[in-house]
Amino acid sequence: MSLSYEKLYEGNINADDLIGMASKELSDIASYDKNISEYSENIERIMYELQDISREIRDYKENISFNPYEMEEIEQRIDQIYNLRRKYGNSIEDIFEYRQKIQNRLDEILNRDEKVAALKAELEKLESVLYDKAKEVSKARKKVAVDLQDVLIEELHSLNMKNVVFEVSFREIPFNQNGCDDVEFMASFNLGEDIKRIYKVASGGEMSRFMLAFKTILADIDEIDTLVFDEIDTGISGIAAQIVGEKLSKIGKKKQVMCITHLPQIAANGHTHYRIEKNTSNNRTYTNIKELTFDERIDEIARLIAGNNITEKTIEHAHEIIELAQCD
Repeated sequence: MSLSYEKLYEGNINADDLIGMASKELSDIASYDKNISEYSENIERIMYELQDISREIRDYKENISFNPYEMEEIEQRIDQIYNLRRKYGNSIEDIFEYRQKIQNRLDEILNRDEKVAALKAELEKLESVLYDKAKEVSKARKKVAVDLQDVLIEELHSLNMKNVVFEVSFREIPFNQNGCDDVEFMASFNLGEDIKRIYKVASGGEMSRFMLAFKTILADIDEIDTLVFDEIDTGISGIAAQIVGEKLSKIGKKKQVMCITHLPQIAANGHTHYRIEKNTSNNRTYTNIKELTFDERIDEIARLIAGNNITEKTIEHAHEIIELAQCD
C-alpha cells in the first residue's frame, strides 16, 4: 500500500505531478481550441479526484498497525494447522472430530475407577438376567428330557435292544452361551450293568442303533443332511432286522442315509445298492465299489440270505424281499 501511495502522490515521479503537468499544458492552449478546453477541464477534475483518493489512502495507511511478530505468529499457526491436517484429517472438521475422540479416551482413563465400577455393576446385572434365563432353559430341557427318555427307550426296544436303560444326566455348571447345564446321555445295554456314559459302554452296533432311534425321533427337525450307519446289524436278525431296515428307509425319505450291512432285510430297504469287494492283484489289495442293477441286486440279496448255496427258491425269496421293501 505504501508503494501505491508513492506512485500516486509522493514519489519522485508520481501520477499527481504527471497529471498536473498535462493539465497545465492543456490549459495553456485551451483558448485556441474548444475540444482541448474540454479535455483540460476533464483532466483537471481527474487530478483533484486523484488527490482526494491519495489523501484517503494516506490516512488509511497511517491508521494501519503492522506487527511483524503477529505476522510470524499467524504463519506459525498456519504451519501448525497444516501439520495437524497431515496427521489427523483432511479438514478442520476431521481434526476436531479426532480431538473429541482422544478427549473422550482421556476422560475414560482419568475416570477409569468410576468407569470400571459402572461396568462391573452393569455386568452383574446382565449376569443375573442371563442366569435367570439359563435356569429357564434348564427347566425346559429337563422337561423335554423326560419325554425323550420314554420315546427313545420305546424306539430302542423296537430295535431288539430289550434290556436297554437310558437317562439324560444334568450337571449344573457356570453358565455360558449354551446355558448352565452339562448334559450327558447315560445308558446300560445289558441286564445287570450299571448305567454309564453312553460312549463308554456302547459297542459300534449299539451306538449305530442308538443313533438310528435318535435320528428317527428327530428326523423332521435335525439339520444334518447325511447320516452314516456302520455295523448297525450287529446282534440282530429276523423281525428286528426288518424293523431296522424300515426305519432306515423312513429316514432316507428326508435325509441321505448310507448304511453298511450284511443283512438282506436291511439291504433290501435301500433305494440304491452298492457292493464293496476286496480283490488282490500283483501282491496288492484293492477295494472296489459297484452300483448294482436290479438283477445284480437280487443276486446279492440271495447271497446275503444263503451264502454260496443259492437256489431258485433263494432267488425268489430275494426278489420277494426287495419287492416288499420297495412297496413300503
